[in-house]
Amino acid sequence: MQFKHKIYLQFSVFIIFSMVMTYLTITFSQAAKIVDYLEMNQETLEENPLAFFSATAIAHRNDGSDAFVVEQPILDQSHTSINIQFRFRLFTLVSFKDNQFDDILVFFLDDMIVEDDSVVLADDGEVDIRSTITFNQAIGENESNIQTIPFVSGFDETTRIIFFEYTQFNRFSNPLVIDRIEIVYAILDLGLISTLVVDQNVMSLIDASAYRPSRSYSDIFLTNESIYYDGIWLTRFNAFNVYDLYYLGGLYLFLLLIGYVSFIYPRRKQKKSLNSNIERTRKVL
Repeated sequence: MQFKHKIYLQFSVFIIFSMVMTYLTITFSQAAKIVDYLEMNQETLEENPLAFFSATAIAHRNDGSDAFVVEQPILDQSHTSINIQFRFRLFTLVSFKDNQFDDILVFFLDDMIVEDDSVVLADDGEVDIRSTITFNQAIGENESNIQTIPFVSGFDETTRIIFFEYTQFNRFSNPLVIDRIEIVYAILDLGLISTLVVDQNVMSLIDASAYRPSRSYSDIFLTNESIYYDGIWLTRFNAFNVYDLYYLGGLYLFLLLIGYVSFIYPRRKQKKSLNSNIERTRKVL
């Protein structure tokens, strides 16, 4: 009875271990797909920001969704000061799968040069630069109309990007729009320093419909000259699905080996030893 209890305990631990390892392997596989996919296409993506937006949206959704981008940004501003300069553009992108269309705002900085030795670096080792966005209504977990979102590195050190899932937060009858945008970056001992400010006078010139390109282009994005779309990006990303087979296949072979050594082999060895003892007993009799 004690032996059976020990086997059950070992088997339970093995099942839990297998589940944890499967989760970690899938997570690693998904991350590897995204990194290798973007790196393999880096040269092309660096030449075309719209292609970069599409490819990045496809990779990070990682659920078979495709994407198209409105070519003209709804906002285009530049900033130059002693310590920092950049160009800021606000694009709109649509991620779609089957009949589901999700609007996404793309906050994009490029041509960025920072000449300030006291800047704080983010976790990725690049300058900690953020966008403080004031909406016309409260959103997010903190139910605030002001959200500060960090930029992440783009395809080189001069680019930064934020993907904002507009559809996810546009939940009310009154359309969600942006009243104000401020670009800030962190300085040692001083905190966040303001750079570019786009106030309500400018933002109010953007029609609310511009935030929802899915309504205007979902049926015509394949032929409309205002839209950037290239189905090659989803096709290329899907080719990396072999990573799941490769990594999970390797894991399951490893788990089969562990299972055999831990459960099957000891029982076979025990059975063989028992049969050997019985045979010796027969010979003595």
